[in-house]
Amino acid sequence: MPKAEWNGTEASYYTLTVGGKTNPDAAWVYEEPKPAAAHIRGYVAFWKGVKVTK
Repeated sequence: MPKAEWNGTEASYYTLTVGGKTNPDAAWVYEEPKPAAAHIRGYVAFWKGVKVTK
């Protein structure tokens, strides 16, 4: 995947499988963000219809 200019790192993408359905690249993380993006270190982002619930 392409680099994001504001954080300068490549994201690691993950495929999620829930209820037997696979959602490729639906989660990602920036493992080594630049200092300006340090606040996102350790967080996982979701998209492509993913809804996180308790």
